[in-house]
Amino acid sequence: MSTAHTGWSLHTLRERYPTWAFLYDPFALRWFALRGRSITVVADTAEELATRIKHFQARPACRSQQPRGQGPDYAR
Repeated sequence: MSTAHTGWSLHTLRERYPTWAFLYDPFALRWFALRGRSITVVADTAEELATRIKHFQARPACRSQQPRGQGPDYAR
């Protein structure tokens, strides 16, 4: 992959998904998308990475469980 194409792809991904961080590893020939501390998406091409991010964002958000006795239904 050429440097110009890589730069253009990174710019496009960063513009389209501003809450994600993107990296390209030229030695492994892999694209990485990072969001927060726990979400990492890996793909072979920038286009595949964008597709995976779309599917990832389409999933309903997982609700974190609150510790016992601290939810809205807890009455003292």
